[in-house]
Amino acid sequence: MSEFNAYQELDRRRMLNQRALAAREAEIYEKLPEIWQCTEKIRLLALRDARERLSGRSADSSQEREELRKRIDLLLKENGYPADYLSLQYTCPLCRDEGSVDGRVCSCVRQMKIEYLTKASRLVLKPGDSFADFDLSLYRNMPHPEGQASAEENMARHLKTAKEFVSHFGEEYDNLMIYGETGLGKTFLCNCIAREILAAGHSVLYLTANSLFREVFRPRRDSDEDETNELRELVYSADLLILDDLGTESLSEFVRSVLFEVINQRILDRKPVIISTNLDLKGIADRYTERLNSRIVENYRLMLLYGYNIRYAKKFKHLGKDVPHH
Repeated sequence: MSEFNAYQELDRRRMLNQRALAAREAEIYEKLPEIWQCTEKIRLLALRDARERLSGRSADSSQEREELRKRIDLLLKENGYPADYLSLQYTCPLCRDEGSVDGRVCSCVRQMKIEYLTKASRLVLKPGDSFADFDLSLYRNMPHPEGQASAEENMARHLKTAKEFVSHFGEEYDNLMIYGETGLGKTFLCNCIAREILAAGHSVLYLTANSLFREVFRPRRDSDEDETNELRELVYSADLLILDDLGTESLSEFVRSVLFEVINQRILDRKPVIISTNLDLKGIADRYTERLNSRIVENYRLMLLYGYNIRYAKKFKHLGKDVPHH
């Protein structure tokens, strides 16, 4: 992963926004020359006032300049342009692309870093990854463990849990472990949650287990230490950490140690985590440690998914058939 500098991105945003403003000005001045004349007169009046004040004389053209601005606004409105068309637009209105507000780092800087890591994980939210597109009927007629609810009823219950997790996010502390065999919708459910949490203005860090250990906690050269610390800080500080495909990474004592540290520290800090995995609790204990398993049992809501591979169910639905019982 190449080094990411948020302030270089802020510089780029400011440059692009300045270019966009210049293009809008050129368009308007050519189409509506009276606006250019008003703008130029405002500039000359302001210069005259400044020169007069420097000479010790009184000069104030503020009222005349205000009338000229009102004329510009009227001309824009009459020609179908918004009132702020000739104003500089900011990618982040909160900090005006400066990166700080009242001496504190703006949330947009933090989110840029999180988005960078999200892209590095190669997990991208697709347009259909939303609760509105969640098709419970795909789970109809799927097999289920004896004595358990049907796959559709089971998923309906977990879908309700996921929506509650979203609606209470930031108010109630909670963690989820979504587990079951491959192809049952674990990642899709994580994506639905991530979309809603992001839309509510919270920061989300979505990583595969492989990305966590290879990209964030891999050994680095001393010259990369600052970058390493920044990336690791995001793992601990993001409002929500989604760790997908736990159990697919190459296992080592280093991985076991890092995983426990991340999970345990976020529990201590009451920072929510969602784990998606093919492993059940016994598998977690066997692969990692009983200690990690205990932390999950004590602090996570467990969501077991079962049934057929969703791709299989979608194929039958496309053919107008029910998924057959086995």
